[in-house]
Amino acid sequence: MSARSDLVVLIGDDDDPHVVAVGAALERRGVAQVTIGVNANFGLVAAMLAGDRVAPVLRLDGAMVPLDDVVGVLDRGRSSLPVLTDERWQYVFRERKAFLEALPALARRARWLNDPAAAVCASNKVAQLLAAQRAGFRVPPTYVTNDVEVIRELLADTGGDIVFKALTWLATVDGRVLFTNRLEPSVPEEFAAALRPAPVIFQERVRKRDELRVTCIGERSFGVRIVSQERPDTALDWRRNQEDVGYEAALLPQALEDRLHAVMADLGISFGAFDLARDDDGEVVFFEVNPAGNWLWLEERLDLPISEAVADWLARADDDQL
Repeated sequence: MSARSDLVVLIGDDDDPHVVAVGAALERRGVAQVTIGVNANFGLVAAMLAGDRVAPVLRLDGAMVPLDDVVGVLDRGRSSLPVLTDERWQYVFRERKAFLEALPALARRARWLNDPAAAVCASNKVAQLLAAQRAGFRVPPTYVTNDVEVIRELLADTGGDIVFKALTWLATVDGRVLFTNRLEPSVPEEFAAALRPAPVIFQERVRKRDELRVTCIGERSFGVRIVSQERPDTALDWRRNQEDVGYEAALLPQALEDRLHAVMADLGISFGAFDLARDDDGEVVFFEVNPAGNWLWLEERLDLPISEAVADWLARADDDQL
C-alpha cells in the first residue's frame, strides 16, 4: 500500500490573487496542491462513481486526484460572481458550481475553509446579527423590511438617524456599488417606491470612534484598525475609499477574540472577515462577517501573515486550531 501524500485543493479562479498567495505559501511548505475554478480555469473534469463499494474517482485535466490524500480545501469559488446575461453561460456557471459543490461528498477526509453549506447559511446577515447577539456583541437596532411604514417607526425610535444597506450586495456592470447610506428622515416617495420590490437592512447609525477589520482563520485572528473617521468619504462606509483610508495593525483583547470565535462556531465556519466598529465610548459594535472576505490588501500593507495562516490551516500544520 502506498503512503498518503497530503494534498490541498484550491477552488478559485487563477487570477484571484488570494488563491495565488495561498498556493505560494503551500509550495513553501512542500504541500501538493490542485487549483480549479469556475471561470477560465475550470478545465476538463470527471467524477466517476463506479458502483457498489467502489471508491469514487476524480480527474482534473486528465490527472487523477487521490481523494484520500485531500486534507484541506480552500473555497474561494463563492467570490467568483460573474455578471451573466447570456442564458447559455448562466447554465454553464450553475453546472460548474454544482460540480464543485459535490467535492465535500468526494473528499470526505478534507477540512473546508469554509464548508460550502455552512458558508451559505453564514452569509445571511440576519443570521450573523443573531449569532453576534448570542456571543455578547452590541448590535445596532435593525429592521429588515420593504415596508416604508416600518421604516418610519424606526426613524421615530432612533430620532431619525438611520442608515441602510443591501441584505446581500449590489454591484452593476457600469461599476456602481451600493454602500451604506444615510436615510433622509422624510423618506422621499421615490425611495419608498424603489424599496417596495425587495427588503433592505435599516439600522440606527453608530457614532464611531474607529473601525476594525478582523480576519479569523481557525483560532488565529489578525486585527486591523481602520482610521475611517478622519475622512468624510470613509466616515460612513470605509469601502468608499479603500485605497486611501488609514490602516494600522491592532492587538485584540482576548475577550473580543473569544466573542469572534463564538460567532464563527455558532455559524459553523472556520474563516471569517469581520467588520466591527468602536463607538464613542469604546464599545465594540458588530456589523457583519464575510465568510469569503478578502484579506490580501491588508496583508500587503501591514505585513500580516494571513495567507501563511490559511496555508497552515489547510495543510493541518497546527491541528489544535480547528
